[in-house]
Amino acid sequence: MLNFQKLKSILFKDSAIPYIIAFICIGLFAFNFWLFYPGYIMADWIVLMATWGMDNHYPVMYVILLKWLSDIFGRHIYMPLFFNLIPFYLGLFILCLGAWKRFHSKWCFLFLLLIFIGNIFFNNILLHSTISSSMFVFVLWSLVLYQILVGITRTNMICVVIAFIFTILSRHNALIQVYPIFFIYSYLLTKQMKQSYIWAKYIGLLIFFAFFTISTALGLSSLLKKGTSYPANHIFLHQIAGACIPNNDESCFRKEWYDYGKNYNDVIKAYENNELNADTMSAPWLIHRPFKTGKLDGLKTAWLKAIIKYPRAYFVHILRFIKEMWTINTTTSVTPYQRHYSKYMNDITWLKSLFLEKELFNKPSSYKITIYKFLRLISPCFNTIYFVVLNFVLFIIIGILLYKRRDILLLYALSSLISSIGGSFIFCIFSPVPADNYIHPILTSTIMAIVGLIVYFCSKNTNTPATPVD
Repeated sequence: MLNFQKLKSILFKDSAIPYIIAFICIGLFAFNFWLFYPGYIMADWIVLMATWGMDNHYPVMYVILLKWLSDIFGRHIYMPLFFNLIPFYLGLFILCLGAWKRFHSKWCFLFLLLIFIGNIFFNNILLHSTISSSMFVFVLWSLVLYQILVGITRTNMICVVIAFIFTILSRHNALIQVYPIFFIYSYLLTKQMKQSYIWAKYIGLLIFFAFFTISTALGLSSLLKKGTSYPANHIFLHQIAGACIPNNDESCFRKEWYDYGKNYNDVIKAYENNELNADTMSAPWLIHRPFKTGKLDGLKTAWLKAIIKYPRAYFVHILRFIKEMWTINTTTSVTPYQRHYSKYMNDITWLKSLFLEKELFNKPSSYKITIYKFLRLISPCFNTIYFVVLNFVLFIIIGILLYKRRDILLLYALSSLISSIGGSFIFCIFSPVPADNYIHPILTSTIMAIVGLIVYFCSKNTNTPATPVD
């Protein structure tokens, strides 16, 4: 007869815990992949996998990786699903492992409960760069927390560098969620320096890392891409319209920008028909657009001039996006038992030429549907406004705690909140429409701030306190 106590002692001895964590995470990954297979591929990524455009209109990193995988295994809908699930479960493994190594408590398994946050778990069915970027942010910040808990080694530093590169290339404006990790590394570096002029050294390092992050983001993209694209043109034009049309200022737009037969009246019509859709300005897939696609000389200069000239109208325009995106439901309504391609793609013949029919028209089994509905029932889902409000409340609380107690885990939590607060504004300002997937990445930053705060309180109740901030 199996001796349960002996089996328990074997399984839960200290040396076995990392393997148990890894086994559970691999099992959860396999289950999640099976449940969401083949995933819901959104229109952007259908075009990406159809054209393999290397001009960085869509983040070029995904084009390179997906083309490489497709050359080996063939073109499949489910391939982008790996970009969501692998970073997510890798991040969970890193969190649990870091907590175990620091505290040697089986409570580390509680971090696995993060899969029950519906906004994260269910959105992983969406195959799009914004969702994948959210998961790369998650694994990067998990690695940084692991280093705080366990210590920096050559191996985990290499992992951080790799995660940093993937994350910064995962989205055109991912920089806002990546840069705040250098609040932590700048502190760690100043700890190794003489303590004279310490704040000047800290600020100097932050400035250096700001240039480094921007240079890396722009440099790597330029190095990898082939050709030129202008993916933000419609956003800039839309914002100029938002500032200038309420003031009836036609001079904001250069005549050479207009598409054939179009004029300022067409801009007014396009803007007033939908004040929350930048695509109507110059999106190449729209026929009746007022502006040309491609390069528009002086566009960014005109954008800055419009903001300076009409700041109030510009603020009102941006406020519309903030209002919509901060109150949007970021838990997708997409399910495994509906069609697995974007509703905006109606050319079935074309889709069949790209993907296998069994993936396009995959019909899940009844018990898979039952499991999914049960998970929807028990998993909490939160409106974005809760994360936004929590960001500001925690920022004040943690800021006060950090001022009084000077702890690196509090600095970690505060840095993650800066990442989330910055993203909650930048993603609203530079999104073409107030869609849930654009604002989604701030959720992971908020969650990591909460995780950092939890770990801080855990460290206060053990004999292994976190490194103090001087």
